[in-house]
Amino acid sequence: MFVNASSAEYVMLAAVILGDMSTSESEKLNKFFNLDPALNKTSEDYDVGTLLLAIGKRGGHRALWRGAVQAFVGEDIPESLGQKRLEQYIGALLSSLPQK
Repeated sequence: MFVNASSAEYVMLAAVILGDMSTSESEKLNKFFNLDPALNKTSEDYDVGTLLLAIGKRGGHRALWRGAVQAFVGEDIPESLGQKRLEQYIGALLSSLPQK
């Protein structure tokens, strides 16, 4: 079911970041999303990919739910494996959404 965006009760904000962020960029995202995602490993071979999501009431000034996921990404990863990993990461992220 689709609704006109102007009549939607909730809005979703998303940020997708590829690569390392500067300290000021990280601070801005942390302030807005109130999240500071991080990986517990480093890699010389792959970039870091970050997906941040937030859901809030239209016209509201705070997120009702927010989540983030990070993973290593690279062009040499086969597309089928990349797609499978992406689905797993998004599934894990969305599993933290409260159930109605």
